Amino acid sequence: MEETLKQILSELQKTNQRMVGFEKRMDGVEKHIIGFEKRMIGFEQHMVGFEKRMDGFEQRMIGFEQRFDNLDKDMKELKVGQEQLKDNTINRVGSYIEEIAKHVDVRFDEVKDTLDDQQRVIDTLAIRSVKNESEIKEFKRIRQLPTTYRPFGLIEVGA
Repeated sequence: MEETLKQILSELQKTNQRMVGFEKRMDGVEKHIIGFEKRMIGFEQHMVGFEKRMDGFEQRMIGFEQRFDNLDKDMKELKVGQEQLKDNTINRVGSYIEEIAKHVDVRFDEVKDTLDDQQRVIDTLAIRSVKNESEIKEFKRIRQLPTTYRPFGLIEVGA
């Protein structure tokens, strides 16, 4: 009987140790759950903020839609006004349009001639610039040659 009691006591101690380990694990699980709940609360707060921003965004979109409706209405009115203005302009100043077109053509030809002259000057200067760059490169190349290979004899620079 004593032996049986010892075995029961031993089993109870083992069970007790297992229960202590189980309780520690449960405490860890509870901590994780608490952390999860805190994160969920934070997430919910972020969602509330997000929803508020979305509500503000929706309000802005409604405002934009109203503005676009107003713009559309104004554009229609402008088109009607433009048509009337166009008709009035054509009827009243039609005779001047041909004179203006002739004047523009003459001025365009003058400007074109001037631009052609300037382009010729630019082309000439570009050719001269390329030639000068080639000469400078040649002088640099000659300067870098050893003194015995220089075609003009000994040239001392900076002495």
